[in-house]
Amino acid sequence: MAQSNTYKYENGRRYQAYKDDGTYLLPHDEPEYLRLNTQHVLLRMCTDGQLALAPLAPDKPIMVLDIGTGTGIWAREFVDEYPQATVVGVDLSLPETDDLPARLEMRTGDLEADWSTFLPDEEKFDYIHARMFCAAIKDPRRMLQQAVKHLKPGGWFEWQELHTRIFCACPDVLDIDKCRHSCYWEAQQKLAAGIAKFGIDLWKGAALQPLFDQGGLYQNHQVVTTTPVGCWPEDKVDKEKGLLRRQVLLQGMESLYMGPLTKGLGMEKAEVDELLEKVRGELRADEARHYLKFHTYYGRKPTPG
Repeated sequence: MAQSNTYKYENGRRYQAYKDDGTYLLPHDEPEYLRLNTQHVLLRMCTDGQLALAPLAPDKPIMVLDIGTGTGIWAREFVDEYPQATVVGVDLSLPETDDLPARLEMRTGDLEADWSTFLPDEEKFDYIHARMFCAAIKDPRRMLQQAVKHLKPGGWFEWQELHTRIFCACPDVLDIDKCRHSCYWEAQQKLAAGIAKFGIDLWKGAALQPLFDQGGLYQNHQVVTTTPVGCWPEDKVDKEKGLLRRQVLLQGMESLYMGPLTKGLGMEKAEVDELLEKVRGELRADEARHYLKFHTYYGRKPTPG
């Protein structure tokens, strides 16, 4: 059963107060739910529509843990598409809802703390799913270790992460630092500097493979796809991904940047608003040819013997 949500309010946005040490910087309100759900559509496109790249059998009973469940959209779709699965979703704060599917349970918990606070040590899973933690956790190694602890032998851990460095495909300019369309990249670097003040490395999304290789897992895989920003690609699917990525950014720009830039860098809200308006203008002008990379890592816990 989910625990009660508690909230605080800053700069006109609602934030969770379950972990009130200032290190979780994203809001928890309806505009953020909208961003997360739109982002989910984009991320499914990045995995060719699949909810999991790990080889799971949809017709077998499995226990699944969705860490950082957010709005619960991934977990809801998983119980629909895997009719024998039972899913537990965990996050710092959860949307208020009374219509959870019978095979879906939501719990409140801090994934950077000891998981025994919301998962008994004997509770094990066939599959654990994590997604988009770059801007939220300090110690990815510890999170992987706790996931492995709660896997059944032969179970899979999958971690999907957007590498938040921006890449450039503008004509004759492949170096983002030399691109004249620099507002988005400037904001992204400030975001990285802001959350670094809280001990979080924004760029770690492209560097998780060694954790899998050294973390007691085998049959490890890494799959990398690209997600354009804007409608510049000629390919129909890439264009749709680019439009969705731009939509996610425009919907959630304040969600993503306001906390890290005001709390981490000490910028005034008006300064952040001015910077973000420049980024919005750059994104809407659609002249830049920028893209990001999406990494999916998955590995298996060995069986005894």
